[in-house]
Amino acid sequence: MPHELLPQLATRASQDVAKQLSADTRLGHTVLIAVTGWGSASDQARSREARFDEHLTKPVDRDDLEALLSRAGV
Repeated sequence: MPHELLPQLATRASQDVAKQLSADTRLGHTVLIAVTGWGSASDQARSREARFDEHLTKPVDRDDLEALLSRAGV
């Protein structure tokens, strides 16, 4: 099973997928990180509502991504 998933948050479908993945008990240790060009407070709220663990706005800073993965134990 994957330890991290970084889907694009460009469509409602990706939000639905995040909800389904977070409900799957086999993926309990998987970190879902939304990667998107949208970074407003409402965009970040949508990520949380979709059950993403983190929200990164493009272009993603490598150090920020590595820090998130490190905190997640990946």
